[in-house]
Amino acid sequence: MPKKPPSLRRKGDRAVVTLVDAVTAQRRDYYCGPWGSIESTETYSRLIRVCESSGRRLPARPGEVQPGMSSTTIGELLLAFWGWLKSERLSAGEMRAMRSAMRMVRELFVGTLASDFTPQRLELVRDAMINKGWSRKSINRQVGRVRQIFKYGVSRGMVDVRISPFFKDRPSSRDPIGSYTQRTHKDH
Repeated sequence: MPKKPPSLRRKGDRAVVTLVDAVTAQRRDYYCGPWGSIESTETYSRLIRVCESSGRRLPARPGEVQPGMSSTTIGELLLAFWGWLKSERLSAGEMRAMRSAMRMVRELFVGTLASDFTPQRLELVRDAMINKGWSRKSINRQVGRVRQIFKYGVSRGMVDVRISPFFKDRPSSRDPIGSYTQRTHKDH
């Protein structure tokens, strides 16, 4: 039976949740906002999703840097990417599509360190798109756009290189080199 997530509790006029790391058993309080506010319930939900997606490991607090990791948050990455994107010559439709992909990431992970973005968190972004009723084709394109944002961050040194394997392009079945190496040759 799955373990019940910790509940949101009142501490003065603040909403707080205490999370426990599954590996180290370290406990940490997270301030979610004013008690009874919509902000507090949204922050609580996001914290629980992030904790569950990382195997019940503690999420980083905004601004908290782990040794050897980049300190760029996803919000900062999105801002830098948007600045670069505006200098590119893209159609108005592509700019709108990129903005909506960025909005989905921002709503879920704005204060999270960009180096902490994992494939499980990309799945959470995809699930949010599914919950909004987007089509499969649209979701697949948007996921590609999210991957592009993190490739940009790696290329600019804003995101730890260790996450780059998560965002590499998969070999296409139409790729002549990839398909050649997969074929078996019979000697005649």
